[in-house]
Amino acid sequence: MSNIEIANTIIDQLGGKGRLCAMLNVKAFLAVESGLSFQFTNRAGKPNSVTIKLNPRDEYDVKFHRIARGGLSVKPMGDIGGVYAEDLKRIIEEKTGLYLSL
Repeated sequence: MSNIEIANTIIDQLGGKGRLCAMLNVKAFLAVESGLSFQFTNRAGKPNSVTIKLNPRDEYDVKFHRIARGGLSVKPMGDIGGVYAEDLKRIIEEKTGLYLSL
């Protein structure tokens, strides 16, 4: 699979672009090596960026960051490895405090 196909699969597993944009106010999606990265609006002290990468065990490694306005600083806010596709939504909701569905 190409990086774009993997990124699109992850977007679909999270509910689709429309839902992510509506629920998280995603600013941009970026296909990265074996995964997806996106930034969104969130309150101070919470992650506002997520990177999800497919690992060789067919599980996901998820990294959360807080990116300061203007992108001048990036603060790691947690890594979770070995996440199954069906757990992605729950993990993102728990770490960000934002919901991916009504």
